[in-house]
Amino acid sequence: MFWKDNLVKIIYTVIILLVIIILILIFRTVLNRPLKRRKIHSKRAQTITKLLKSFFQYTIIILGILGILSVWGIDVKPFLAGAGILGLAIGFGAQDLVKDLVSGFFIILDNYYDVGDIIEIKEFKGEVVEIGLRTTRIVNWKGDLKIFANREITEVINYSKFNSTAIVHFKVSYTENLEFIYQLVEQALNDIEEKYSQIITKPQIVGVTSLEDDGVVIRITAKTKPETHYEVERGINKRIKDVFEKNKIQVAFKHVVVAYKEGVE
Repeated sequence: MFWKDNLVKIIYTVIILLVIIILILIFRTVLNRPLKRRKIHSKRAQTITKLLKSFFQYTIIILGILGILSVWGIDVKPFLAGAGILGLAIGFGAQDLVKDLVSGFFIILDNYYDVGDIIEIKEFKGEVVEIGLRTTRIVNWKGDLKIFANREITEVINYSKFNSTAIVHFKVSYTENLEFIYQLVEQALNDIEEKYSQIITKPQIVGVTSLEDDGVVIRITAKTKPETHYEVERGINKRIKDVFEKNKIQVAFKHVVVAYKEGVE
């Protein structure tokens, strides 16, 4: 019977599998400990930690596979004679795996992005939740998770490397006094930095950006921390609306004037 004839090999195989699992758990614990003890929350530290986890995990698994093959009498020397573990991977037809691993190393070394960055790959925008040697995982604002093979990542837009700019446009009637409007807006936004810690530079009135049929368009800008401008824009819009209502400022809106001439049908 197969079980009786190969009992020793089966036992050794089980032992190797257990060792693989134990070593992976040990490496994960050891790598996580410095982050927890020192309370390190930097994106770069977390990214490198995840990379090391992936590296050790794949190394342990590959060595374990070699050990299991040896137990079952398969000669692994031809695989190691050429190009080491990489030759083994290619020998098994895993060229895509190798490409993923190489691309993963370059992504980390060239600092394309870190865990926690907001990036866009192939028109999918979201937060990087994990960078592995094979894949990168991104979650968008709706909670959708998308997994990209590292070899497929050729172009990336990183929204977290530099500060963002909050841009707000509002439109007022031609009958309103612009200098008075500017004063009201400046007063309304005078203490907005106290509520929104994301603001780096105080909101500034850029001025009139266009003259449209139904009113005058005015722009406000403010520098914010990366990818935090959306909330700031909403806050600025609300304050402008409140101050306009309080001072009965006429906001521009589209309207149609109909002329009626008596005697004309």
